[in-house]
Amino acid sequence: MPTEVQFYAYEIDTHDTSCINASLARRGINPNEMSQEHYLHQQANLQVALIKQHVLPNLQARPEVVPIFIAPEFFFKWRDGTPYDRATFFNGIDYLTALSGAFPAVVWVLGTIWWHEPHGSTGMSMVHNSALVLHGGKLVHSWQKERLSSIDGLQDAETWDRWDAQAERILEQTQTPFFTPPGHHGLSCAVEVCLDHLTLATTHGPEFGVVRSQYPVAHPRGRGVDLHLLTAAGMPLQPENIAARHGGVMVRCDGGQGQRPRSQCFQVLRDGRLQDWNPALMPVTVIRHGDDADECLAVYDAILV
Repeated sequence: MPTEVQFYAYEIDTHDTSCINASLARRGINPNEMSQEHYLHQQANLQVALIKQHVLPNLQARPEVVPIFIAPEFFFKWRDGTPYDRATFFNGIDYLTALSGAFPAVVWVLGTIWWHEPHGSTGMSMVHNSALVLHGGKLVHSWQKERLSSIDGLQDAETWDRWDAQAERILEQTQTPFFTPPGHHGLSCAVEVCLDHLTLATTHGPEFGVVRSQYPVAHPRGRGVDLHLLTAAGMPLQPENIAARHGGVMVRCDGGQGQRPRSQCFQVLRDGRLQDWNPALMPVTVIRHGDDADECLAVYDAILV
């Protein structure tokens, strides 16, 4: 059966933590006075406040609509822009999932968490960039960003998870960009993080985006996903890598420095097969709450998919 969805995009600059720190300071919160775990809690509360203020009232008026709240890549970093430690990441997941239980109808795509952990006995730390999706008090999906970009900012004593043979093998065997929110069995989704959405030039020809590359393999007869979700920090939409079906939706939320617009939502119109990879895009009407180009909430009209 067709499902009506509504997107809410938190448009905030996340290329560093200055905008988030300023937002906390306006609320009387000093980031320099707290631990990593406390700081992550305060970051989460910024998103929760918007969900309570804007999403839940709309949901009360139209409970049949599936609300999807999305934030940009790198929303969750330590106050100075460095990765969270392993304990903060896993304790943070517990806190975030508990929060999501208070608004069980909302599909919460919280951007990404930038974190690291010891890399064996090498003295290095292994860095991860994890996109998480929460729903009804549960972690329902995660995607570790596959492609390292220049803005990821590894330090001398850090290595990327995909550069470790064992970690890469585990990720290749276990992670997928595709998921369906529990309770919405007919709603197929895909999530990408920033550079994973780009077409790369290689000596063997173009290497298309991760979702575009993996979808025909996972769904050889598929017509495309219902919802294609992109969380990013400086990644313009790449039309040739959109994997949403005819009538499906593509949404982008971008925290990159100076990005305009910071979010986009389109209904996808295809003439022919998915594999033609040439969709027309029909913009969805949006209202922005707030007059700061680097921090506001975009509320898009509900869409039947």
